[in-house]
Amino acid sequence: MVNSVQNLEEIERLKKLYNGEWLLLTDCQIDRKSVPVKGILVAHSKDRNEIYSKLKDYSGNLCIEYSGELPEDYTGAKKFGKFSWL
Repeated sequence: MVNSVQNLEEIERLKKLYNGEWLLLTDCQIDRKSVPVKGILVAHSKDRNEIYSKLKDYSGNLCIEYSGELPEDYTGAKKFGKFSWL
C-alpha cells in the first residue's frame, strides 16, 4: 500500500499505526545514534518483498523499518537491528 502524504512523520507513531508491517520511508532523519526517527512514509505492507520491490521507485535517503517483533530466524535483525539504511 502506498501513502501519498508528503510530510515528515515520527517513525514511532507510524509503527503504532502499522503494527506488524514493513515501512519504507524517504527523507529519513536520524538521532545522535544514527537511528531513524522521522521520515516520509511512501509504502507499508505486511509483505517485506512488496516493500523491496518499491525501492526502485525512490532514490535518496531511504530506510526500511519493521513495526513489530522480528522472527528469530530473521538474520538481519541480529546484524542490523530493526532498520536498514539504503
